[in-house]
Amino acid sequence: MLRRQRRALFWCVISICYLTWLGYRLWPERRQSPPRYERDAGPRCLPANVSVAVSATVVNAAIQAVAIPWIQDDNNVLVVPEQQLDHVWVDTMVLQHFRLESLIVNTGLPDAQSMTLHAARFGLEVKKSRFVFQYLGIKCYGNFWATLNETNATAVLGLTLVPEGHWNATVSQLMVHWGVLDIHHELDSKACGIAQRIVEVFTGELDTFIAAKVKSKLDEDAPAKIAEGMNNKFASSSFRVITPPVMTEERVAVTIDANPVSFGCEVAAAAQTVPEFVPRDVAVHTSAASVNNFLLNAVQAQALQVQERLPSYMNTSLFINVVPELYHACPDCPLYTLVQLANAPVVETPERGRVSVSVENVLVGLYVEANSRKSAAALAAHLWAKSATAISFFYDDVNRSFVTQWHRGIYRDMNTFPVLALLVEARSGIRNLDTVGGRAISYEVLPVQVAMSVMASNVGRIDTDELAYAVETVWNDVGVPLVNLASPLRLPFFLRKAALDVGPMDIDSGFNVGIKDVLSFMKSVGFM
Repeated sequence: MLRRQRRALFWCVISICYLTWLGYRLWPERRQSPPRYERDAGPRCLPANVSVAVSATVVNAAIQAVAIPWIQDDNNVLVVPEQQLDHVWVDTMVLQHFRLESLIVNTGLPDAQSMTLHAARFGLEVKKSRFVFQYLGIKCYGNFWATLNETNATAVLGLTLVPEGHWNATVSQLMVHWGVLDIHHELDSKACGIAQRIVEVFTGELDTFIAAKVKSKLDEDAPAKIAEGMNNKFASSSFRVITPPVMTEERVAVTIDANPVSFGCEVAAAAQTVPEFVPRDVAVHTSAASVNNFLLNAVQAQALQVQERLPSYMNTSLFINVVPELYHACPDCPLYTLVQLANAPVVETPERGRVSVSVENVLVGLYVEANSRKSAAALAAHLWAKSATAISFFYDDVNRSFVTQWHRGIYRDMNTFPVLALLVEARSGIRNLDTVGGRAISYEVLPVQVAMSVMASNVGRIDTDELAYAVETVWNDVGVPLVNLASPLRLPFFLRKAALDVGPMDIDSGFNVGIKDVLSFMKSVGFM
């Protein structure tokens, strides 16, 4: 018996070596160094653009909802350093608790890359601070504080495109119509009351000094602080822009690079114009080519994968009665699932209102992670014993980049092994995409076609034809009718006059916004 086992093991090793040598001889291009996945900054990506246009009405509503709370954030402060003025020493003044009742913008004024801001009923508080007055041997200590109310201002916000692919904001032409500055002070000692007239002169000087400092601080620092806050947001954005803002009195438009910064793509070439849009409050324009390029870039960036570790109680003990060898090779070892695309999905729009999607080489797998070297060795032996075809499949049927990625990703430390890994191909689509009355989207999801093949199995033989047929049957006979039953899909109540045009080349969509409905909704959910 032992002699037979040794003989079988010997011929298994010989077979593996022969298959490896044969693959090496027949596919010489595989002898090249494996492709590197630690790319240098800025890999070449295909262009994927999305253009967006927003009406001035929506811009103003967004500013009311976002900019005003940002201005009124308690973390926003301006600081005036301590000062010595003749006989008066004034401690550090902290300007805080900014208030703003309304902020309205006129887009496209004074030019296509600027907007004019109108701030109404602005206010702030000067935090209680110390002062010292000394004159003719009289030394008085005290506190002061102040409030500014009913101040109005106008300014010009300019937005330009910088080479890094984001906007740069500048605030200029600030004009302030000052409201009432109420200044309060109190003395520490009643002894200063002896020199009442002198103190009155002193407090008058102090009030004048405080008012001048508050106003100059707002004039000098507020525009820079607003621009700095906006530029920090622009620079940290997950997406780059390709155009500066293209503004008119009716709308603001921009073209965005749909490839997120996380893809590591080069900065796209700048442009100065935007395409035509459907006439709606919010409009979006893109193309099927941009969608496919985005998906291709996502695969290049290894972004189209989902890996999920299962709860601790879902371990190899699940297989104790089904595949006992797997459990005994690695008792109570953790499991995780992986879905990873080797090739980009292909989106086609063959005719108006129809979208077809096909995917190939989708790795869908359940994996076990060894918790010891002994378990890793046992799993490896069990895997190669179960998967006689794994080597030839590994080298023959999967493209080289996917093989390298799969090998480095799944077997990165030789402690992770497949329970079952399948390669899946699928094709489906949607037709009759259209809007209904501007308040809903109609559609018809088409049946799916699925094909599967086994990449590696630790659970014995899998009939992939039966498995694919089962998936098709469940989805096509149950899932598709349920999904189509929900058509037309109603849009949120504050979206109106929706438009959707999916053509062979371009994809356009848009909708109008019920501003009052949006604001009411945002207040109801606590956003405002």
